[in-house]
Amino acid sequence: MTSSTTRSYANSMEYVNESEYDALTDSSSRSTSPAFSVSDRLERRRQKRTNVLLIGVVSLVGMLLVLQYSTVVTSETSTTITSPKLSPSPEQEPLSSFIHPTNGTVYANDHVRKLIDFAIVGNAKCGTTFLQQRLGRNPDISMYKHELRYLQHRDVAGMAQAMYDLDHTKLRGFKCPNDLGRRVSLDALRTYWPDTKLIVGVRHPVSHFESWYNYFTRKNRTLAPAIQMTNNLPDFSMFHGRLSMLGKTNTRDPDEATLLNHYRDQQLPRMPNPVFLYEITQMFDPQFQNDFSEYLGLKTPFRTEDEPPQFSYRRRMKRYFKGKKAKPTRVSPNYNFAIDVCEDQYIELRKNLMENGGRAAKWIKDYFLKASDVTVSNQTHFLTLLDTWTIDPCIKRKAIAAKASSKRQ
Repeated sequence: MTSSTTRSYANSMEYVNESEYDALTDSSSRSTSPAFSVSDRLERRRQKRTNVLLIGVVSLVGMLLVLQYSTVVTSETSTTITSPKLSPSPEQEPLSSFIHPTNGTVYANDHVRKLIDFAIVGNAKCGTTFLQQRLGRNPDISMYKHELRYLQHRDVAGMAQAMYDLDHTKLRGFKCPNDLGRRVSLDALRTYWPDTKLIVGVRHPVSHFESWYNYFTRKNRTLAPAIQMTNNLPDFSMFHGRLSMLGKTNTRDPDEATLLNHYRDQQLPRMPNPVFLYEITQMFDPQFQNDFSEYLGLKTPFRTEDEPPQFSYRRRMKRYFKGKKAKPTRVSPNYNFAIDVCEDQYIELRKNLMENGGRAAKWIKDYFLKASDVTVSNQTHFLTLLDTWTIDPCIKRKAIAAKASSKRQ
């Protein structure tokens, strides 16, 4: 093969493999011209493939970085902030401004105070999840969709990190309905987040007990039979005891001490945080929604569109009356062990719950609501709801069940 033949072949070939290279570059036919050298062409093609590979790797890394840092916490509905006290900072301070980078110590400074605007801290089974979901649908509110229990585990740094990761241009909040009865949680809120607005719900003690018991039964929690709790009510049902841990009242009053009983010994220093107290049945009252919006400082009012199933007496009646128990599920084989607190065997239990509810209602009316930083919606209506805590709710439920039964017949 002549030198001219080699040049012609080198210019026309699409790819030169190693065997062709050996054939083309033997001693008798090797090109002497740099412009048409086979070795140069092979080197250029190897370099081109290397460059393509490098460009691909760089592009992939770039895409991963964009995906990682462009993730934004989004919500579903809209609320705008008017309260100057709650207006978020336009710029996020670096994490090192309130958490020590080495030992994880949280600094109790102004930077960390801005991390939490509001917190749903109580009480469990009082509509806290429903409230959390409605607030979470607001595009101007950034809050977790699950409970944050860092404070209960003394992990203040974990809480600060979790809230820091939320969108700092929105109101930031969290829900943990058991924080109200936890000394360690309240101490952390007092120390690091004294400006955080607290939200606390209450409800009729009889329906509250039933909801609590059935919830944990369906979660396969081991509980004593409800009938055995008649004379040993759980602490969670003492709304006034848990509220008293906020330190908003003067427990030296002998009448108040009598109402609080042993909770008087669990008093903590006064919490500087403002408190919004609601009764669960107020949630669908337009005035409550407006007052709640004003408390949080919202331009677009807080709204609860549709009545959820757990608030419908008719739906509850279908579950508990006429033997129409809910079917067991794969998640919880104990689903059918849920109690109907209106059965005659629970008469004494209901009586004790209502006596306890009467003491709680009196303490709330005579002492707790007098605190200057405690807010309720439509106080007259709220007090009327507290008065019903001494009335057996099963009277109304059975009347509804009887009416529904007569219509079916």
